[in-house]
Amino acid sequence: MILEAFARINWVDIVILIIFARTCYIALKNGFPHELFRFLGTVCAIYFSLHYYTPVSDFFRDRFDLKVAPLDFLDFIFFVFIVVSADLFFFVFRSVFARFIKMEAVPRVNKIGGITLGFLRSILLSGLIVFMLVISSISYLRNSALSSLSGSSFVKVAPSTYSWLWRHVMSKFMTGERFNETIQEVQDSINS
Repeated sequence: MILEAFARINWVDIVILIIFARTCYIALKNGFPHELFRFLGTVCAIYFSLHYYTPVSDFFRDRFDLKVAPLDFLDFIFFVFIVVSADLFFFVFRSVFARFIKMEAVPRVNKIGGITLGFLRSILLSGLIVFMLVISSISYLRNSALSSLSGSSFVKVAPSTYSWLWRHVMSKFMTGERFNETIQEVQDSINS
């Protein structure tokens, strides 16, 4: 049993372990206020990337006659672009906010809150990266993510987060928008 688990460890598990170690260390070092913005940035990156990556890639494919590129590849590229853009937006927002408002929490709350948010952000970030690998058009990346020890668990994190955000928050405010059904198709392809 244990040997079977060790046999499934691959580079995706090592990347996830590095993400957890680095994120938790930085969260402990920087504290709660800093990590709060990073956590919100990761949540927004999950929502916006999963909600808009297919409509954006379809728009660019039709608008700029990108029919030469495979649709899966365009989906992957725009998914990465939206994730990076959302993260960059929150980085700039946090920097501007910190420039004008100095926030400090009680030292104990600062450390415990920071490490808690860092751990939660590690889970979300790992799920986002594994989902990104699964939707890539490169079969090696998809197979590595799905066959890894932790990837098979983390692949559900980003879609579940997106679904929860859509059902409980965003659908109430964005009545003209629709749930991205491609997410369900990706999950169905993983489960089959």
